[in-house]
Amino acid sequence: MTRLPLDKHMFGPINLFEALFFDAPRNDVTSQSVKQVIRLAIISFVSFGYATGVLSGAGPLIEQNLGLNAFDEDILVSAAIIFAGIAAPLGGFIADLLGRKLTIILSAIICLIGTILSSIALNLYFLIGARCIVGIGIGLSFNTVPLYAAECVLPYMRGLVVEMSDFCIVGGQLMSGIINGTFASLVGYGLAWRISLGFGCIPCFFMLYLVFKAPESPRFLAENDLDAAKIVLATLRDPNQSIDQELQAIQNQIAIETATVQTGVWRSKRVIRALYVGMGLQILNQLTGINTAMFYGGEILEKAGFSTIQSIWGSAGLTLFQIFGVYIALNTIDTRGRRFTGLRSLALIIPSLILVGFAFVLDQTFLVFIFLAFYLASFGSGLSGISYIINAEIYPLRIRGRAYSIGGMFYWIINVIVSIIFPIVADAYGAQYPFWAFAVVAIIGFSFYWFYLPETTDRSLEEIDSFFECEPYPKPWYKTGFFGLEPPPQSGLDTPLVPTTSKSISLNDAPDDNSAANRSVV
Repeated sequence: MTRLPLDKHMFGPINLFEALFFDAPRNDVTSQSVKQVIRLAIISFVSFGYATGVLSGAGPLIEQNLGLNAFDEDILVSAAIIFAGIAAPLGGFIADLLGRKLTIILSAIICLIGTILSSIALNLYFLIGARCIVGIGIGLSFNTVPLYAAECVLPYMRGLVVEMSDFCIVGGQLMSGIINGTFASLVGYGLAWRISLGFGCIPCFFMLYLVFKAPESPRFLAENDLDAAKIVLATLRDPNQSIDQELQAIQNQIAIETATVQTGVWRSKRVIRALYVGMGLQILNQLTGINTAMFYGGEILEKAGFSTIQSIWGSAGLTLFQIFGVYIALNTIDTRGRRFTGLRSLALIIPSLILVGFAFVLDQTFLVFIFLAFYLASFGSGLSGISYIINAEIYPLRIRGRAYSIGGMFYWIINVIVSIIFPIVADAYGAQYPFWAFAVVAIIGFSFYWFYLPETTDRSLEEIDSFFECEPYPKPWYKTGFFGLEPPPQSGLDTPLVPTTSKSISLNDAPDDNSAANRSVV
């Protein structure tokens, strides 16, 4: 099968949807195993989005029903986040030791138990305890699901599939906002928030159903059972094409990593450099204020002058703008590249955060809503999903789950800090100052993306691992194309995936369309 030029070959979210649910003529997407992997990733992140977003609208209802003060609300919102941060490293350890599937199964069961308990909570302390259980389930799956999806699908569709998961996070948050608003209008506040929390059981049930039908990651299996890995890989690829070269690349990578273990894989330069990028992306994701808008969306709008019901529906409306932004990212993440998508997003986030701050200074309710909508669309257009994708791609196979979980731990730590500090600062000094602080972080983040973010688009996971062996480091990624306006280079699997020397793979020369690098053998 000849790989078409990048601009014609890549397909967007609509094409992926057709391949998943209709008889679209794409051998690389329509195998049942690939469908099950993608569906599992989608429903897992719907569950994640619902569980994290439900308190944005339910929070004001719980506050009025249980008589919470500002400190109580901070603890309630932070409970799940804190325990997700604690569980994240554990999830990576389980994923590397026992497999990606088992980790996802544990996550779904724990989330289901915590959600049921949350909906029947008798008092604040019961509810906080139940949300802690939900947080553990979230932490286990947060790193594992994108990692699992990235290891199973083909390189050229990896960004779209993982970014689709981000689309579903926001979709789950929108779903929670609609349910919050609907039941707050139809029934009393005391019942409305219980129903809203209880609805989180539905995606958990779907997760358990789909995970038993999906295959284990072939890259995880290859470490212990090469024959099983070969069987699974064959079900994930075009049956008319050989998988031998991809399997050989995985074997070569395992051999290199096994040799590295003797000198300490965690002390190797490529792992330290990859962790630096991965942790930086996760920290930046949170320090630009996204979960402030998601967790405290209703409260922010109340501060701007909206009523309780208006703030609940307004919070749901804001989520629509983030979905719009994520849809934009879906159409560029695998065609224009990770760098272009992330840098474009940051270039829009910076002015949007500054404008939100000025809207609070001017005390203009309508402007607060408009500029928050602009910010959420800007964040969704790239920064929202880049950290998931890059962290699922850049680490060595042997430690991929644990390394991803380290970045995930920082994600949750910063999430907790921002969630606790924001309402305190906003109440004491005004909501404008946190948003201006987020803008400063976004400016710093733009420089970080520009100099340190590698272009991983359409590269195999085994190739990407060699990027961090470049000398001198950091490699001038920005020279591969200003903002990624040049099409990202293609590799295919006919090019060497794992170098046997320290020589790095060049990103500066894209092969001609007729070269061997454009032929896909899987």
